[in-house]
Amino acid sequence: MTAQHLGQFQDVEANNGHHFQENSRLLPIGDGINYQENSHPLVHRGVIILVCLVVVGFLSRGLIKQHQQQRTNTNSSQTIKFSLWMIPPPSVSDVLEEQISFYSKTSGGPYFDPHVTVTGGIECDSFDDAKKIVSLLQQELSGFGKVDAVFQTKARNFDTWNQALLVEMDASPKFVKLCQRVRELLKMDTTNLFSPPVNAPHLSLFYGVNNVPNANDVETIPNFTSNTLALYITDPATAEGVPEWEFFAEISLA
Repeated sequence: MTAQHLGQFQDVEANNGHHFQENSRLLPIGDGINYQENSHPLVHRGVIILVCLVVVGFLSRGLIKQHQQQRTNTNSSQTIKFSLWMIPPPSVSDVLEEQISFYSKTSGGPYFDPHVTVTGGIECDSFDDAKKIVSLLQQELSGFGKVDAVFQTKARNFDTWNQALLVEMDASPKFVKLCQRVRELLKMDTTNLFSPPVNAPHLSLFYGVNNVPNANDVETIPNFTSNTLALYITDPATAEGVPEWEFFAEISLA
């Protein structure tokens, strides 16, 4: 060993114990002697990273619960509004998300997830009540099967913020049956299935009343087949409230 290497270490004798000074810590052993254990910096970093991940996980869960609690407190004197949506498969959803995002950025409207509304205006007193609805729908709609979404080739504009730019979907017997069945289960009106002014199933591409994109400039959107519904919190039910909307639960029709 060279003098340079020897200089990196210093033997220390005290109380019948020995240790190396460089990157080491002392472990007390039963016979009173402190033995060396090398402590590598990478090991320390790994432990720190692991601890941080655990802490972040707990904090995330806490924030979600806190967020729902805040919503509950905010709505303590009124109901929480939900909507049930039919969701396109991922390959189609990616295309539609791009379109919605484009119109949102260029025209100043809020972003929202692509969907065809099955039933809106669902009101619950609490998130626990909403979970009961999810359980009921999952039980009763299991095995309903896939639903085809076939769209018109041209988009349309309407003078209402949540139908400002949309593409109508064919009201197939199976989709109508799905809407009626959901409303029956939730004890809602089964005669007026679709909201005015369009009065038809549709997929919206823009929400808002200002700088609404011209329907004539919209490209044809892809048809799709879906076997997935999703319950969304759609509260506040206003254009300004759309950024607060969020996914609540998924329901399979398979």
